[in-house]
Amino acid sequence: MARPPVAPSAAPRRPPRLRLLPLALAAGGALAGFLLLGRLASPPPLEEATLGFAWPEFRQTAMVRNAARLTELARALARARRSPGLLPDHLLYWRLSWRRAGHSPGGVLVTRNLEVGDPATRTLLAGRELRAFLARETAALARATFGVPLPWPEVDRLWPWDGAAVIRDVETGASFRVLRYGGYDHADAEPATARDAVVLKSLYGGRWSWRRRAVVVELAGRRIAASINGMPHGEGVVPGNAFPGHFCVHFAGSTTHGSGRADPAHGLMILKASGRLADALDAAPPARVAELALVAAFQRDAAALRHAADRVDPAIREALFAALKHLEINSVRLVQGGADGADRADPGIPSRRSAASRGPVASRPTVVEADVTVYAQPDPDRARRERLRLRLLRIPGVPGWKVRFADLAGLLAPGTSGRGPAGNPTAPSKMGLGACRHGR
Repeated sequence: MARPPVAPSAAPRRPPRLRLLPLALAAGGALAGFLLLGRLASPPPLEEATLGFAWPEFRQTAMVRNAARLTELARALARARRSPGLLPDHLLYWRLSWRRAGHSPGGVLVTRNLEVGDPATRTLLAGRELRAFLARETAALARATFGVPLPWPEVDRLWPWDGAAVIRDVETGASFRVLRYGGYDHADAEPATARDAVVLKSLYGGRWSWRRRAVVVELAGRRIAASINGMPHGEGVVPGNAFPGHFCVHFAGSTTHGSGRADPAHGLMILKASGRLADALDAAPPARVAELALVAAFQRDAAALRHAADRVDPAIREALFAALKHLEINSVRLVQGGADGADRADPGIPSRRSAASRGPVASRPTVVEADVTVYAQPDPDRARRERLRLRLLRIPGVPGWKVRFADLAGLLAPGTSGRGPAGNPTAPSKMGLGACRHGR
């Protein structure tokens, strides 16, 4: 009897783990390839980085060449979150740039609050590591650039008569040695040598000037925020220093000789020398912002003027810098709007709220009246009394009040470039204040 055929047996079942092994190998290979491509596509390491100020008047920089710090920055940039956007110009304070081998230089702009933007790609960057890197590096550069606003009585004790100090100009970084000549309400000083006098004179374009400059006085191991003028006057005792007299050095709380009052221009420069100018302007009420803007125009301080005003017109700015020889601010008062900008003149008019701002927007502009005495071209020896009306506004997303820059053209004589015949807000008074008086 024939034997029935035997049915072929089913293929032996592989264990589940063995079935998943090809999938795992395939996934591992894909992951390895992805990581390899990522490494090949990632930019080369940073060769160097430079931190400086976005304000062009401040020329100090700090180089980063340490390999560990460069690696930290590269990692922070790679991990930063990116979103479309631009930072307002008024907020920009720092500039960070870097260089990679074979690549075009890169860079970002940074605010005082450490917000980061790349203007080339119109991108905002945010990340904890990037913020930590910037906080450390900007703090170090600020310490190296600015001084502490030490009160005058303390400076007076630290700096004896005939004692030496080093003065460093905040904008240029140029420094020179001085000796204290004397002074009770502020310090009077002389360049230590003729070479030091040359450095001082160079800060004013090679001509002696009463104009104030922000400086840091390095004294007794301290870096102290101060302000100087560049005009030799009175007596001097240092022989052979090519400086016929002495010049003034003001500190926080010091006053001019005999007046008992602080000089507004020196005060502005001390704020600048301490690195607190932008913060002070952002926190100031409208009348104070207007006063500082007037002082900045007279002192030809482009940095302060740019931060205090809404939008600087270069033609008007250069006309102001060229024409103004002396300015006395007799009074500044708010004539429309409150100290916080809310409209006080007519409470029946409701205020409206802007979606882009954090507070109410006044239904009428905030206006400050400044009573000033101007000595300016084309007749710098004649005092001209003006009552300027300066409008102030808030820019969405930007803290603080800003002066309408065009209103500062009222400082110019009618017919001067930048101001037409109808540009005078009020008729000048016939009262003259005599010869130009310099608060030293």
